[in-house]
Amino acid sequence: MYGVGIISARRNEAITRVEVLPPPIAGLLDFRRRQLSAQSRQNLCGPCCVARRPHQSARKKERHSYTHTRTQTMATGHGLFFFIPGNPGLVDYYTDFFDALKARIGWADGHIHVHGRDLFGFRDDSHEPFSKDSPPYDVEHQIELVFDHLASLRRTDSSRNAPGKKGEPYDFVVIAGHSVGSYIALEIFHRHLKDPSRAPHLKLLTGMLLFPTVTHISKSPSGKQMELIRTTPFLNNTAHVIAQKFLNLWPAVALRWFVGNVLGMGPKAADVTTSFLKSRDGVWQAIHMGQDEMKVITEEKWDKELWEVEEDDLGNGKRAAPRFFFFFAKKDHWVGDHFRDHFIRAREKHIENGWARVEIDDTGLPHAFCTTEKNSEIIAAKVAEWLKEVWDGLPQPPA
Repeated sequence: MYGVGIISARRNEAITRVEVLPPPIAGLLDFRRRQLSAQSRQNLCGPCCVARRPHQSARKKERHSYTHTRTQTMATGHGLFFFIPGNPGLVDYYTDFFDALKARIGWADGHIHVHGRDLFGFRDDSHEPFSKDSPPYDVEHQIELVFDHLASLRRTDSSRNAPGKKGEPYDFVVIAGHSVGSYIALEIFHRHLKDPSRAPHLKLLTGMLLFPTVTHISKSPSGKQMELIRTTPFLNNTAHVIAQKFLNLWPAVALRWFVGNVLGMGPKAADVTTSFLKSRDGVWQAIHMGQDEMKVITEEKWDKELWEVEEDDLGNGKRAAPRFFFFFAKKDHWVGDHFRDHFIRAREKHIENGWARVEIDDTGLPHAFCTTEKNSEIIAAKVAEWLKEVWDGLPQPPA
């Protein structure tokens, strides 16, 4: 077992004791600290619905995602587990995580559909080349486009043993996010709460936030470095050019050896990282988004209604599982300890009422858990445990 503690409503009762988040590229040696994780490049889902940026009509469709559904045998609701990656936003990094997760949710008998997708702009074949007039995607664009994609998803199965039909909305949706993906997830919950008419069919049930960077990212150890780049004249607009020229000096084989043997990434993560670093626009997208995260992810701005769950929101009188699960590292170079602790203290009431669960790892799991198979399996086990708790709390059909 890995050591994890649950933070109680009172600060002195901690039993024990995850883009970005955005681990941008301020130099090759900074890659170790990013949340890159590798996955074999595969597109296992159907077409993705893509919204275009208002000022760009030439964008191609972003289409890379991961989907898994098991055979249905139960007569109960059908849910969607929707995963949002960090920065760099390539779902390929989470292959080991997805494989380990789906192996641990057999109890759902196919009634939980696992789906992950890239953030926008990280694949060269998904858009026209970036330029001054067509820059990379910022955080706001990512939130809006990921929200639109999530709202477009429908059931892809038509098993006679499962309720509903192919093409119908899911009965419930669990959103999971890693790093800046956690911030995007919270924003989707917030925007859906404020304007349900945007996606009235979307039944957001629970959020699972891994190594979340949700406040004051620029005050974290790595955030301070990114903030320095962002606020330094000339460098703020040329960092991606400098980084790309440096990376171009490395043959792909040498770069692959370095990220695998020196930075310690697993084989899959090393392959994905090498492809990402040698891509046309990936580095620019990561740095551009990372700089924007420094400006956007500051003071907490969500209304209290986001956290305060009504007891009868599922129609069974009492909510059995928390609305939000948080998993923090004991030490995270993208999360300042002070701001993490302040965020937890602000959730004391919600933790006490069972509306939120906060856990802090004490075994040294890194922010970029997805770069090794071992750490991916540990986090998958934790997420599967949370999913089981959510599943057990759902209203069951009459016997």
